[in-house]
Amino acid sequence: PVVIPFKNTLTETILDKLFINWILLYGVPETITTERGRQFISFAFKRFIYTY
Repeated sequence: PVVIPFKNTLTETILDKLFINWILLYGVPETITTERGRQFISFAFKRFIYTY
């Protein structure tokens, strides 16, 4: 398991942490499971997902 501390749950923070602490280290995940919070259904998050 990997634990990544967050200062807040803003979309930009989550995307930054996901990229630096997961994608750069382990590659792009096949799936991401969320609780469908606002930050995970935002346009910025969808654009990030489609990019990778």
